Amino acid sequence: MEFLRYSWKNTNSKMNILITGSGGFIGKELLKYFREEHNVVATSRITLDPTKFESVKNFFENNIVDIVIHAAVSGGKRGYIDGVDVLYDNLLMFDNLSKFSNHYKMLFNFGSGAEFDRRYDIRDALESKVDDCLPTDYYGLSKNLITRKIKHLDSNIYNLRLFGCFGSSEEPQRLLRSAYDRISKNENPIINCDKFMDYFYSQDIGRVIEFISNNVGKYIAKDINLCYNKKYKLSDLVYKIKYLTQSDCDVIMYSNDIGSSYTGDSTILESMNIALTGIDVGVEECLKSWSKY
Repeated sequence: MEFLRYSWKNTNSKMNILITGSGGFIGKELLKYFREEHNVVATSRITLDPTKFESVKNFFENNIVDIVIHAAVSGGKRGYIDGVDVLYDNLLMFDNLSKFSNHYKMLFNFGSGAEFDRRYDIRDALESKVDDCLPTDYYGLSKNLITRKIKHLDSNIYNLRLFGCFGSSEEPQRLLRSAYDRISKNENPIINCDKFMDYFYSQDIGRVIEFISNNVGKYIAKDINLCYNKKYKLSDLVYKIKYLTQSDCDVIMYSNDIGSSYTGDSTILESMNIALTGIDVGVEECLKSWSKY
């Protein structure tokens, strides 16, 4: 598939955007965000396998790409113990894509709060502290090593770090969707263990990418925590859904303990002055979407 090139400095023109991992949650959400205003190619492993150098080489030699959104990922699911293949695949995918940085204007990689080592309490983590951490799990280690590499690569590669994310296409077992589904059936939503955790609205990821893409030439940090200033416990978000749906269900807490925090420092993102939707409106938009089903 061939793209048409456009003038990068003309921010009113359509961008040619490649999204890897378009079948996953974040990939689907960003496809939804960008597809109406831009030329978006959402690849599968058949058309582009990021773990294979020749596949990546062939794609960039035969297509014109302005923005790469690297949402493909291996591992990282809660409740699973990842094998060394997760480390290998994540490093290989990023390495292959980064080798062709002269074929695109910008690449956006997604980091993870797991970079700070999930064995410990992660509270308002600063981007600069990544170098002080060395996770023992393969997923967290892969994300940590990729971030370290980005700091020393071309200035057109950015790391956007997520701790948690929510959006209308999230799977039923995820926190907010699960709480809504149970409440809509007049069942009590359940929280196994409460904790502070940063959830970032998926459509705000698109706004961050758009902002950086439209501000070429200006200094922008290469490593950015995607999180809001106000911190919420899991129970706060579930009670928010309960309030918005005017439900009289009870929120069931299996434990009175507060688990380890999983939050980042939002200073760098806030300094960019991007008009973000935020959690309150984001949750409302998700509820409107879910209520249609």
